[in-house]
Amino acid sequence: MSKSHRHFVPLAYTLLIQPDVVEEKTQGGIILAESTRESDRNSRMTGTVLMISPAAFAGDHEVNKSSVEVGDRVLYRRYSGVKVEDRSADCEHPRVLVNDIDVLAKVVDDD
Repeated sequence: MSKSHRHFVPLAYTLLIQPDVVEEKTQGGIILAESTRESDRNSRMTGTVLMISPAAFAGDHEVNKSSVEVGDRVLYRRYSGVKVEDRSADCEHPRVLVNDIDVLAKVVDDD
């Protein structure tokens, strides 16, 4: 019998985001307490866009649809979105479905 997989496809004005993983240890090898990791996770709500619904950024928003693409890292509102658990083999951490209006910025790393 094969294992069943659950996948989420964003509808309406939503994006599927893989939140950035918060490290469990410092560079010096100190193990961080769960409360510290949770605090860090909540203060830095960034992640990588995995999927964008066709209607996202197409409404009355001032954000151009081409401003955010799959693969971009974005900053989104702290308490926005719904955590979803994708049981596919490549997904270790919960993902988040976020409304397009809750995406605040695209993260651009200077090289």
